[in-house]
Amino acid sequence: MRLMKNCAFLAMSTFLLVAVPSHASTGKAPEKANEFISYCADAAHFKACRAAVVKADIILLSEESCAEYGTRGISNDEATRVILGWLPKHPEVHTLTTEEALIKAITTLWPCQ
Repeated sequence: MRLMKNCAFLAMSTFLLVAVPSHASTGKAPEKANEFISYCADAAHFKACRAAVVKADIILLSEESCAEYGTRGISNDEATRVILGWLPKHPEVHTLTTEEALIKAITTLWPCQ
């Protein structure tokens, strides 16, 4: 009986390692945009999603020639909400990495002035 329980535990542990994405346990947002969109639909993941938005905003500001790109003038929370509302409506970004999709959203929503 004990052997059966150990085998069942081992099988379930293996399943969880394979079937559950790593971001589910780490609190880190997924690297693929389509997974990010689904992940961020759960309000419990808002902090991780906001962190990804802030990171993309900083990357964009450091790499672009236009210093006015970015989510200037609004809070990180509000920018995250706007971007999370925009992403599902734009399937052209769903196959990108999360970073690429977020940068596309930022440059579209807040174009260079």
